[in-house]
Parts: sequence; C-alpha cells; structure tokens
Amino acid sequence: MKQVNLSDITLVILSYHRQHCLKATLNFYRDTNLNILVLDNSSAPLNREYIPTNCRYILSKTDFATRSSQASLLIGTKYTIIGADDEVYLPNALFEMKKFLDNNEDYVAVGGNALAVWRYGNYIAGSWAYKRTFAYHNNESSPYDRIRKHTGDGVAPLT
Repeated sequence: MKQVNLSDITLVILSYHRQHCLKATLNFYRDTNLNILVLDNSSAPLNREYIPTNCRYILSKTDFATRSSQASLLIGTKYTIIGADDEVYLPNALFEMKKFLDNNEDYVAVGGNALAVWRYGNYIAGSWAYKRTFAYHNNESSPYDRIRKHTGDGVAPLT
C-alpha cells in the first residue's frame, strides 16, 4: 500500500500513567511520516525503544492544562489533531481529513473515527464518550454553529 503524506499534521497525545497503551499507539504510527508529540505525565519516562523517530516525547509531570499549553508552543505544522494514548486514526483517514480542510477553508476542524488499542483480556473496551458520536455529522452553516452543536450549548456536550 502506498504511504500517504502526513508530514504537515502533528498528532498530540497527552498521556497520563498509561504507557502500556502508549506503546501500542506509537508503534502503530512508526512507519508513517506523521509528526507525533507526546507529553507524558507518568512517574518515569517511556523506554526509548518504544519511541519512533517521528515522535517527540516529553516527560512532563504536570497537569492536563499545563501540558496542553506546552503542546501549543511546540506544534510547527499546519494541522494538529488531538489523540488519546489508547486510540489510533488510520493514516488514510488523517489524509482525508487534511484534504477536506484544504478544500473547505471555512472549516477549522474535522473529526474521524478512532480505533481503540486498549484491551481487557478478550474484550475491547468502548466508552460512553463515543456513544453519542456514532454516525455523527455536524454540517451547521457557520463555524460558531458547528461549535455550539458539538458542545451541546455547554449543557450536553457530545464527548
């Protein structure tokens, strides 16, 4: 399969004491040209053998807000996607999201399906956070209306 160009996308992962998931997620992207930025709030750094060359890994024993601020200062690509340490996006899906944004300049964000990497024995876990996003489309006419719909007017957010 031909590799898609993801060099203008940074995947930001803000991990917290789940290096067992992070290892599988980073391994999934190892052979892509996707830029990965991990800010990990674990008690010890991830072993270097699990960090691919396309990943900038920072052990940052700070809260989520601080790590988010740190990440915003380190992103040097046109596009950014926030990902979890226990899920992955298919490279072709990332490419299609990028292509959509390139062709629709009035949009500032798109979403895609993520695949879980965390297993519980023979079970793959799902979360209530994804329940309401199945077959989700947000085609509101303005960026403000799209944000309002996605956040549920601050009362009933989708995730």
